[in-house]
Amino acid sequence: YLRAEGVYEGLAGPIPILAYGSNRRSVERALSEAKFNLKEHERDFGPHPHPFVIVKVEGSGGMEYAGATRTSLGAQKHEQHHFYFARSMMPAGGNAGWFDEAAASLHDDRYPERFRPPSRARKLSDFSAWSRVTPSPSYSHGADFLAHLNYLFRPIGGIRPVMRELFERYQWQPVTTEMIQAFFKEKAEGLDVDIDGLFDEHVYGRPLDNLGSESARNLQA
Repeated sequence: YLRAEGVYEGLAGPIPILAYGSNRRSVERALSEAKFNLKEHERDFGPHPHPFVIVKVEGSGGMEYAGATRTSLGAQKHEQHHFYFARSMMPAGGNAGWFDEAAASLHDDRYPERFRPPSRARKLSDFSAWSRVTPSPSYSHGADFLAHLNYLFRPIGGIRPVMRELFERYQWQPVTTEMIQAFFKEKAEGLDVDIDGLFDEHVYGRPLDNLGSESARNLQA
């Protein structure tokens, strides 16, 4: 393999970076991308939680680990986001992985704001104890759901500062969907946002009625 090495001066000290793969140009791009992502993520969520970054440039898509990833260049930003949400604040019980994929996909889309919630209910969590697969709608529906919360959280700066506080509270802990829901409900206090209703529809897949959640009814009023 070809290698490229560098150091990023992080908020908590220098972070060594190793990128490697079979193509020199791709490896050098991966090293540059790693530094760019570190800067962005530290700005949004605080110090990088791992002592290094290792990037193996290979194939399509990617997979994250604790401070390392096997990834294509197109997926690298997404996989490095998981260094915070998935490999530092860790999904528990096989029913919280939707949030990590939704959050990384929202980041991929540059944090859009959706005025309305998604148009249909989806089940992203609350599956049987025998089901341990993160559902594919987590990437699309989950990101749209968080984009709606990004709009609803505008009075407190949007969803990014909320996610930063969530990460600070639960770093290095296993986190359930219910814990995430309770945290969002805490941050929504005083905003007239029905977090429980939104989670019922768009995370647990339990449509409330033909009008949807209280938030959706308020938007239609």
